Amino acid sequence: MKPDAENGLQHDFSGLFHAPRGELHEPASAREAARLVVEARRTGQRLVIRGAGHSQGGQTVKEDAAIISTRRFDGIEVGDGVVHAGAGATVAQVEAGLSGTGQTLAGYPAYWGITLGGLIAVGGVGATSFHEGIMADRVTEMEVVLGTGEILRCGPNEHPDVFDAVRGTQGAMGIVTRVTIALRPSLSARHWRLDYSGARPAAQDMIALADDPACVYLRLERNHEIGGWSLFSSATGALGNMMPERTRADRTLDQGRGEEFPRTSDDAGAEVGDYHPWRDWFLPEGMLEETISEEWLDWTKLRGNPPWTGAYLVRRGWNRAPFVMTPPGERLVGYSVLPAGWSEKEARESQAHLVEVDRLLVRRGGKAYLSGHTEYGEAQWRAHYGDQWDALAAAKKTLDPDGVLVSGELAL
Repeated sequence: MKPDAENGLQHDFSGLFHAPRGELHEPASAREAARLVVEARRTGQRLVIRGAGHSQGGQTVKEDAAIISTRRFDGIEVGDGVVHAGAGATVAQVEAGLSGTGQTLAGYPAYWGITLGGLIAVGGVGATSFHEGIMADRVTEMEVVLGTGEILRCGPNEHPDVFDAVRGTQGAMGIVTRVTIALRPSLSARHWRLDYSGARPAAQDMIALADDPACVYLRLERNHEIGGWSLFSSATGALGNMMPERTRADRTLDQGRGEEFPRTSDDAGAEVGDYHPWRDWFLPEGMLEETISEEWLDWTKLRGNPPWTGAYLVRRGWNRAPFVMTPPGERLVGYSVLPAGWSEKEARESQAHLVEVDRLLVRRGGKAYLSGHTEYGEAQWRAHYGDQWDALAAAKKTLDPDGVLVSGELAL
């Protein structure tokens, strides 16, 4: 046990949340983590779980709570169609372990520096989510240390109540130590960038491509250099060769050539600046055009570098994580506004504007993606979870009756 300041873990990725008096624990096994939980129950200590610390709303740092780091849970074993990995392994580490096997993660996220446990805690969304779903829905089994200190293996057919309660609840129910995630075969695909001057054709083409089974990757983002939008897409077979004719793009760039897919992480400027007050939402699919038009954004209040803004399409299904809250529908829009900069004052101004944007998008039927700062009180949390709130509160009482495990924002 050592002061977390010595390990650089007193901040989260936003740079705006701090926990200067925390202590750090680095268990290497579920049994070690369970002993820490049992001791915390005895002493009244609160614990917060941290993987790569990529959250932006203080979820992984909390004053007067000790940190349980998962980074030593990093083993990787590749099977036929699945990977068994420690929850502290990052997506990049898993993809490196899968290299040469002809398999890759399904539903992999935009940024590869996130741990598997962190993805399961919030959802996990990326450019293949339009047909592969979110990462939390792709998990088939987990090993979890509950807030009681009990170690359980859970899945759809084994302790399904625990399996459902842990996914999407920001570490408030248990410490995930090991996961099994479904894989898919690696693909040879051709990669395209399609540029648009108008939001409508960009949105229409994105939806049309999402309906084509040969399309395997879709990401739409604001392109400040051209004053419009760029749609990044990868496709296999005939579609990969005829992409320009398949769309109404103003022009087509970076046609590329066939290569193993996925290629790289979409870090969306993750290394730019010291402060990242990022926000993300799930929105109804019918809001795609309206969303990317970004009429609700006051760019003068998003300070620092021009923010990355973009959209993914997201499918829900399979082992649906019930506490990853999304609007109704099988396919949704994942929308991100990612300011970055070097000034704390400017970052806080951006953060305040995105709280206003959140209120507007929620009123229009959206749900916050819970990696960012929500500034929710109990009433807003109840509204966010809707008819799942009572089930969430009941799960907390059962799995963590003494409230040992805390998240920076979730009020349970």
